[in-house]
Amino acid sequence: MGPTATDETGPDPSRVRVYFPFHGRVSGLGLAAPVPDGYAFVKIRSPDDSVIVPHRADGSFEFSITAVGEDVLEMSHVTSDALERLESRPTSIEVPLAAVPLTDLFCCPWPSGGGACQSVEEPTCVMRSDHQSWCSSDDDCHDLTDRFALDPDGVRVRPAEQAGTIVVDVDSPELALLLLDVQPSGGGPTDGAQQIVDERGRATLSMASRAPHVLTVRAFTLDYRSSRKLVLSQQ
Repeated sequence: MGPTATDETGPDPSRVRVYFPFHGRVSGLGLAAPVPDGYAFVKIRSPDDSVIVPHRADGSFEFSITAVGEDVLEMSHVTSDALERLESRPTSIEVPLAAVPLTDLFCCPWPSGGGACQSVEEPTCVMRSDHQSWCSSDDDCHDLTDRFALDPDGVRVRPAEQAGTIVVDVDSPELALLLLDVQPSGGGPTDGAQQIVDERGRATLSMASRAPHVLTVRAFTLDYRSSRKLVLSQQ
């Protein structure tokens, strides 16, 4: 037995925010809205992935899914995250294309992993001690161009209940997407996480840490403007 289709309709696309992809993943937020009785979850399906997430009490939901720009996401209300469930007729929303890069910088890779942002006119990679220039992809280098500054008072690191975990809160109504990067001190691969910001301007990111490390955060507005990197901590 598998899912059983019903006559209910999936989430209203006009109440769903989808941000453009980062490193192959797309974050989305369903705003508060009425939910059919008995449908406690939402199923989101892309051409290469499928996730089921719970509704909050107000009908809102968050998700992260593997997708690229111009993929169509199908969204259905479902009664359970088990195989046997009732599933509404899907609605759909298109993933926006990534913002056009506005920089002539690129991420020049280091043999040990990671890299540093430098001009396309300087093709030979240079090891740099400036944490702000460390990168794992060309996207990271956009922050060194003319971007807005994050308010440090709106972003904070707080103690985690589980050892080895980083928890970061943001409270800034103009933001839409929060990105967190953990860069090992001295170079190496960067771990990252992303979280879409809710309609109140709040988001919480939690991820495993590796000491010693440099913790940086950046954010995007609803109109896809990027912040510069903000270094939160160095441990």
